[in-house]
Amino acid sequence: MIEKISILLRKFYKTPIIRVYWNADEYDAMSKAVQSGQIVNGSSVARLEAEIGKRFGFRAAIGTNLARSAIQTALEAVPADGRDEVIVPSYGCSGTAQPILQAGFKPVFCDVGTDFNVRAEDIRNAVTDRTRAAIVPGLFGKPVKWKPITQYCKEKDIYMIDDASQVLGTPEGGKNGDVGVFSFSLGKLISSTGGGVLCYTGKHHRPALEPESRTDVIARAADVMLRARLRKYTLPLFSAIHVLDKRLKPHSFGYKKRALSNLDAAIALKQLDKIDEILQLRRKNAKMLIEQLEGVPATLPQYASGSTFSKFAILIDEKAPRDRHARGRKTTAFVRAMARRGIECEWNYLPLHLRAPFDQFNRGRLNNTEAMWWRSVSLPIEPDMSEDEMSHVADSAKKSFSEAGAR
Repeated sequence: MIEKISILLRKFYKTPIIRVYWNADEYDAMSKAVQSGQIVNGSSVARLEAEIGKRFGFRAAIGTNLARSAIQTALEAVPADGRDEVIVPSYGCSGTAQPILQAGFKPVFCDVGTDFNVRAEDIRNAVTDRTRAAIVPGLFGKPVKWKPITQYCKEKDIYMIDDASQVLGTPEGGKNGDVGVFSFSLGKLISSTGGGVLCYTGKHHRPALEPESRTDVIARAADVMLRARLRKYTLPLFSAIHVLDKRLKPHSFGYKKRALSNLDAAIALKQLDKIDEILQLRRKNAKMLIEQLEGVPATLPQYASGSTFSKFAILIDEKAPRDRHARGRKTTAFVRAMARRGIECEWNYLPLHLRAPFDQFNRGRLNNTEAMWWRSVSLPIEPDMSEDEMSHVADSAKKSFSEAGAR
């Protein structure tokens, strides 16, 4: 462990994987919320809810402190009928599984297709007579093929949650389920210091949500500033803390379901004004990487106008490791080679059915998930990256592929 921390402490990235796309508008919104004392309560929450409903065509939008709080709120409102299982892809964020447990349900992990998105057949293979709901995310910004999923879930009376956190801004984002969910947390298409919304296209009732404490909101805002705005300087420290935290509290998780804070809503409103610009810049940067990385030993995301490219996830060509819990040798070498060039790559999700505490719900192998996750990483593609920066990422990646292949 000491050696691992020592390596992390030496990592200072010139090109981090996450950079908040903020200017004076967002900082001014944050400053006004703090100076006015309207950190928790204020008019920005109602304004954001109304704007999301109007802009994206929802009957109502309910602000929550986290997207996982929105999922939990949705599940708690599902009429009880004796069924207690919720299908969710194993390849994804723990924030989709945590709310299932906190809402009193049991997660059932399903496989995904080769594009990382859930398919109707994946849900069909996971369904039992106890299936009550399914959570379907559009992973890495690629729209889900919803029609066969919707048809099958209606036949089986399965409540659907459209987790559109990574496809925010697309015409159908959030509208394909009984409810839709968006996230404003760090690394999403629009980033506040936290927050999410639960969106309805049909009948609904407004849930009673307690407000967050001022202390929690301020602490999270400070954390985001340190980890994102100053990431190139603070990442080594936070990486070391993360390693220590996993050793000291390996199976702990949990969160408090609360209402959206006025501070987060104020920032999200400014970000929402830029969503079209954000998507345009992400698509532009993705297209550059796809063109400049042609021929590398990896599967690149396909360029499509409907994708938001919330992440630029690649699959590196190599043989599977013997340990099904281990990252690939060449993939690890590639990430380290990029780090030496000052570029941070992000390890994509460790499958939930292979990690504690969710492994207790493991019901067997998930072929595509287990064949892909260990060789999947994401490259920087943030909206404020210049063409020179994108070219530097591409050139560095080609050199790193060469080095990784020689090991």
